[in-house]
Amino acid sequence: MTQPTVPPAPHADLRAARGQATRARLLAEALRLFAERGYEGVSTRAVALAAESNVALIAFHFGSKRGLYEAAVEAVARRTAEAIAPAEENLRRGIAELADRREDLLALLRSEVQEFLARLLPEERTPGFFPLLTREMHEQGELSVRLWNILLPALRTVEELLVAVSSPEQRPRAHRRLSAD
Repeated sequence: MTQPTVPPAPHADLRAARGQATRARLLAEALRLFAERGYEGVSTRAVALAAESNVALIAFHFGSKRGLYEAAVEAVARRTAEAIAPAEENLRRGIAELADRREDLLALLRSEVQEFLARLLPEERTPGFFPLLTREMHEQGELSVRLWNILLPALRTVEELLVAVSSPEQRPRAHRRLSAD
């Protein structure tokens, strides 16, 4: 005989929702503070205070200060990847479908850059997103390697598109330059 499943108590759902809200606040404040002060300049107490939370919840949700920092880096990398992926796919499709239509390819490039920026810069701003991205790229931190791995394929696609829109006499030279890299 099977046991009937018991639905979770309503307070368990509320507790889980509060836990997720706390985690989100801790991550948002960490993102902002790491962007402003760098990893070494931020304490877990400062993050907890800014998030109006208990410092022990950083260990609960992220394991450690390092885990919190890695979660902030991952949030920036994920958002960048999610913003660039559709643009790269559309540009690749455009290169294949619009190969000899220069003006259409340039219009596609303009449109995709605008869409990429709209996805990366939503109406609801994320304090610390760009400052952390900038700090990590400048300091060549762990985020910079991840971001380059995300961005390079899309930049190569843009290069391919620019070769496709170049004049026929310039294409061999442009291909040589691309293959030299």
